[in-house]
Amino acid sequence: MTVDGPLAGRVALVTGGSRGIGRAICLAYARAGADIIVAARSTDAAPSKLAGTVDGVAAEVRALGSRALAVRADVGDDASVADLVREADHVFGRVDVLVNNAAYMFRAPFIATPLEKWERVLDVNLGGAARCIRAFLPGMVGRGYGRIVNVSSGAVTMALPDIASYAASKAAVEALTCGLAAEVAGSGVTVNALRIDSAVATEGARALNPGGDYTGWATPEAIAEAALWLATRDASFSGRIIASSEAGR
Repeated sequence: MTVDGPLAGRVALVTGGSRGIGRAICLAYARAGADIIVAARSTDAAPSKLAGTVDGVAAEVRALGSRALAVRADVGDDASVADLVREADHVFGRVDVLVNNAAYMFRAPFIATPLEKWERVLDVNLGGAARCIRAFLPGMVGRGYGRIVNVSSGAVTMALPDIASYAASKAAVEALTCGLAAEVAGSGVTVNALRIDSAVATEGARALNPGGDYTGWATPEAIAEAALWLATRDASFSGRIIASSEAGR
């Protein structure tokens, strides 16, 4: 079955795609016609404590009529990203839309954050985006088309305790977005950041506070619609930091 939509004929890679916002983006892009590469660490063979695996999301994508590839990937690891690139190239031959959604957060006061945790946050959130961009950007430029969506956070602009490493990593992602957009201007590739500016009722949030009141929280599906909006802008729309609550307005 062929799916029509604004991403018909495109191949999209979503990191951190096994649950929550990543899963919702995979499904929104599939409904828009894209074939999907679902990348994350959780698989049916090696699940995490939270529900959701790349295999499960890939099955949901196929049920919508799009092709799907499930890949176990840790974007904080060079060898793992190299394996992801090989599998993507083998199955689809290209990536047209890249969503750098995978993230890691370590909550602790800055002075009490072990250096290895600080480095892990930066290596996943910033380094993971950089690894994936370096892998797929040359092909996008060569074909004259690409859409890169880097997922950021309202933590960049909020004075919140205990997440200094996370906020710093997302600020760096936004800086990378703007600088890279300037470098590839005119190539047909756009680079934008989606700053999630509200609390989102994901599986992780619910697991941390079971039975909590999530009235007024954003849904993963709402964030996914914002990510879809960014991925379907024309080539002149680049280098933007767009709040999720403002996307499409």
